[in-house]
Amino acid sequence: MSKQGVLAPLLAKVDAVRRTPQAAILFTTAIAFGLVSFVSLNPDSPVVSLLGGTTSLLLLTVFAVVNVSVLVLRRDKVTAKHFRAGRILPVVGAITCLYLVLPWSSGRPAMQYRIAGVPLVIGIALWGSPSSPTAMTTRRRPPRAEGEADAGGSGEFPTSLVERHPFMSIPESGRRVLVSGASRGLGRAVAQAFAAGGDWVAVHFGTRAEEARVTLDSLAGTGHTLVGGDLADPAGAAAVVDAAAEALGGIDVLVNNAAVNIRHPLAETSYEEWVAVWQQHVAVNLLATANLSHLVARRLIDQGSGGRIVNVGSRGAFRGEPDHPAYGATKAAVHALGQSLAVSLAPHGIAVASVAPGFFATERVSARLEGPEGAAIRAQSPFGRVATAEEIAAAVLWLASPAAEWSSGTILDVNGASYLRS
Repeated sequence: MSKQGVLAPLLAKVDAVRRTPQAAILFTTAIAFGLVSFVSLNPDSPVVSLLGGTTSLLLLTVFAVVNVSVLVLRRDKVTAKHFRAGRILPVVGAITCLYLVLPWSSGRPAMQYRIAGVPLVIGIALWGSPSSPTAMTTRRRPPRAEGEADAGGSGEFPTSLVERHPFMSIPESGRRVLVSGASRGLGRAVAQAFAAGGDWVAVHFGTRAEEARVTLDSLAGTGHTLVGGDLADPAGAAAVVDAAAEALGGIDVLVNNAAVNIRHPLAETSYEEWVAVWQQHVAVNLLATANLSHLVARRLIDQGSGGRIVNVGSRGAFRGEPDHPAYGATKAAVHALGQSLAVSLAPHGIAVASVAPGFFATERVSARLEGPEGAAIRAQSPFGRVATAEEIAAAVLWLASPAAEWSSGTILDVNGASYLRS
C-alpha cells in the first residue's frame, strides 16, 4: 500500500462488518435497552434504569464513533438526503432533547432520565444515516404490473430481490474500487480519477509490477493497494478479487479494463498463430471480464448495498477491426455481456454499463501516433485529434456514479464523432 495510514484499512473492514444483519440486530437491541430503561424509571428503584441506559449509551457511542470515523476517512458528503427515515425523526429528536435538557419533572431523578434518554437521541441521529447498519437490507421491490414477466419470463419475482431508492446504496466517494489492468495507460488514468474523487483503489496488474507501483504512488489520498494476478486463469481471477476485498474491506465498484490487443490480420497469420491469438483474446478480454464480474457481483449481492460494474469495450466492436479481429469480436461480446448483466443485476441495486472508446493516446500506441499513420488516425475524428486517457476515464467515473444508475445497460460511445451509430 502507498500513502496510507493504519486506520484506513481497519475502518474499511469495520465498515464491512457493520453492513451485516448481526450489526443491525445489535443496533436495534441497543435502542431497545435505552427505550426500556427510559420508560421504566422509578425513583425508588433506579438501578435497572441506570444499568440499561448506561449499557445502551455505550453500545450506541461505539456505533457513533465508528460511523463518524468512517465517514471522515472516506470523505462522504453527509447531507439531508442521506437521512432516509423520514421527516418525523428530527421532530422526535428535538422533543426528546428538550425533555432531557430541561427540568420538567419535579421530584423525579432528572439525571437518571437524561442518562437513560441519551441513547435514544443517539439512536435517532444514527438510525437513518448512510453508515448505520439499519440502512442496508430492508428494501423491497414494488409489485409487478399484471401480466408483466421478469427477465427470465417466469412472471414471478424472486423473494430476494430488493427495491432501491435512487442514489441510496452507493455514495459519490469513499467507495472501494477494483480496477483491472491498471499498471499503465487507461487503467492508470481510471485509478487516478477514482482516487482523486476520494475513493479507495485496488490497482491490479498482470506482469508489470513496477509500472503498477508507479500508478499506486501517483494516487491521491490513502488506503490504496496493489493486487497482482493472472486474470486468464479463473483461480487467479478469484485470488485477485479476494486480495482486493481483503485490503479494502470490500468492493463497491469493478472496472473491467484489462485486455490484450495483438495484431493478427487473417491474410498474414498462420492457422496455429490464429488459434493461439484468439484463445488469448477470449481468455483475457471476455472470460476474465465475465469471471471478475461474477466474483464481484456475488460479493455485492451478499453485502446488500448495491454497486457498479463498468466494462471497457471498444469502438472496434461496431466498425470492425481488420487487423485485430479477435479484439473487435471479444469487445462486442463484452458489450453484450454488460447488457445481460445489467438486466440480471438491477434488482440487486447493481448497475452495469460499458464505455466504447475510439482511438486514444497511451504509451502503447505512441509509436503509431508519431509514425506515418499518425495523421490518418487523428483525421478519424472531425476534431482532428485522438482522445486522452483522462477523457475516457472521466466517462468511466461517471458510469460508476450514483447519478448514472438509470444508464445501466448503456454502451457509451466516447470516440470524438469518429464513428456514429443510431
